[in-house]
Amino acid sequence: MKIHYINNPYLEEHQNLSMKQISKTGALIAAALVAGNLLLSSIHAAPVEKVPISIPVILNVPSESINSMNIIINDDQCSDSFFQEVCSELQKDGLVFEVTSNNQNINQDNHVVITIDQQYHSGTSNYIFSPFDNTRLGESDSLALAMKAGLEECGLKEGEIVSGRIGYRTDENGNVQHQVPTPTEEAINPNYDTSFVTISLGTDCNDPVMVAKGIESGLSRQKYYLEHYDLQTDLLYRSDYGESVQVVADYFGSSVRDLNRMNNLRDEDTLRSQTIINPSVSSIPTFNKDSQFLIQFEANKTY
Repeated sequence: MKIHYINNPYLEEHQNLSMKQISKTGALIAAALVAGNLLLSSIHAAPVEKVPISIPVILNVPSESINSMNIIINDDQCSDSFFQEVCSELQKDGLVFEVTSNNQNINQDNHVVITIDQQYHSGTSNYIFSPFDNTRLGESDSLALAMKAGLEECGLKEGEIVSGRIGYRTDENGNVQHQVPTPTEEAINPNYDTSFVTISLGTDCNDPVMVAKGIESGLSRQKYYLEHYDLQTDLLYRSDYGESVQVVADYFGSSVRDLNRMNNLRDEDTLRSQTIINPSVSSIPTFNKDSQFLIQFEANKTY
């Protein structure tokens, strides 16, 4: 698996600080604290708990930059009429994209594939399917987080991020995995620099305008993240059954306490097969549903 060590940065003043700037600042502060501890070793201050800061922002992203992302909207077991209504709303707003169904012609390099699925889960729950494979190229992790925040900003009931779809498969060690790749993931060459996400809508979600606006917000968030943040930072990780919590915390460069708090985990030593979110995500406004990311289309129209 790929491992990138990060400093678990927090935004303290404003959203325009880049991840590299924050890491540099954190290093300087850490050095100063070490020096201070050497000089004041006899003083034992009470520990101060770090609280992630997520600052809501309002940003407009030019439509030209969004339309340069090579977007594909894919219908996978979605109601044809609902899918067409969503696409009609996106076209009406000026989004440029290709349309396909059943994962045909999505195996293209350097694209963004958004699959809409209404049928996989019964009930009212919404799911955002991110990659099952932890080593895939592309920026699918950030795309999943961006779509989740964008859809929730526009009124979709909170959706859970799942690494791959729900299913059953036995791994090489004989352990049963409860997640398997989505059909979209399986259709795309793992060596392609293509980002993808599957949005699985519950039975309560029947408003194509809301879904279209949510997708637009998600694309705006994704584009802003790609242009302003350190892309070497892994944001999601699919843990295997029995994997150590400490190992996954080390993978993200975070503490076990922060990892548990971010993912609502009980104090336990091992994980099941599940999706783990990097604690640093809580400090990034791009993934905050209270932020507003809007596409600035022509004629000064903002949608």
